[in-house]
Amino acid sequence: MSTGIPAHLPTGLLPPGIHRASLSDVHHAFVQNAGSNPRLRQAVFDGVTAWIGMAPTIFGAGTAWLSGGFISTGEPTDTAWLAYEPEDRGLALQAARSGLAHTVLSLSKVIYSYPPPGGGTEERWAVSALVDAHLIDRGTKTGYRHAWAAVLGVDGVVLEGVTKGFIEIEVASHD
Repeated sequence: MSTGIPAHLPTGLLPPGIHRASLSDVHHAFVQNAGSNPRLRQAVFDGVTAWIGMAPTIFGAGTAWLSGGFISTGEPTDTAWLAYEPEDRGLALQAARSGLAHTVLSLSKVIYSYPPPGGGTEERWAVSALVDAHLIDRGTKTGYRHAWAAVLGVDGVVLEGVTKGFIEIEVASHD
């Protein structure tokens, strides 16, 4: 794992691997110096900042992985992909049981009975659809690592043998 955000490859993607950075580093690299569509990039960054600001209150301290078109040099997408691994799994489970977790995570085709009265959703994204946020743990971490490193072709199909890097941000508790 490297520290800081390396130069992009000629493809506009980050070199393969996990690149540890701060939110300030992310803003500098993908908003201030990105070049393409600064207003959209600022809006997506504001969504990421808001999500990461809420995470310690809901899930406790943890690690956020950031991926998607937002961290490329190409035309950004209007959504950042974010996966969050809380340090305290018990706190995350408590947030899920109370229904609080569902207010900040992306949900797709979910039917739930708790909290009452229950319900369902086709698709719902957190932070005004600017952040596609997922909660991960040891059991799902490897799958997300592969998904976040995958490169999609123009047809939306994963390009075999091609990987990209993504950003890791440590999120401290609000203590």
